[in-house]
Amino acid sequence: SLLTVAVPGMVLGVALAVCSRKINEFWVVPTLLLGGTVLYFLTLQFGPLGMSPEDALNAGWLLGPFDPNAATAAYTPIIFYPELLNKVRWDVVFDQDNLSRSATVFGLSTLGLLLINSAIEVTTERECDTNDELKAVGFANMLGGLGGG
Repeated sequence: SLLTVAVPGMVLGVALAVCSRKINEFWVVPTLLLGGTVLYFLTLQFGPLGMSPEDALNAGWLLGPFDPNAATAAYTPIIFYPELLNKVRWDVVFDQDNLSRSATVFGLSTLGLLLINSAIEVTTERECDTNDELKAVGFANMLGGLGGG
């Protein structure tokens, strides 16, 4: 039932919320996530249900099954096929509505970065170099764009 599937996630969420507030250390969240995952599978296997991971997958308790060919079928960005660039509809790319949407995304991304930087500064009580952060995000966005987004 839904309750038996949702309870482990809710328990882990509560444990994450409580422990991350009570124990102010960097290792708390990764440890709880790893421990919660191990505990989930151990309880599934050796608990009252006695389910193997395959049984849990068939019962719908785990994600999958996944297409084995999908992992090997990689996306190849258009930058690696310059002969396809003449098929791009540049009028649509540079349309005024698209440019305003791009400017909105740029502005919101920059605002998000600045808010995250402010939160990090308040939390760590140290000054961040916002200019370096903006350069790094811009560089990462350019690489992402070249890679297909």
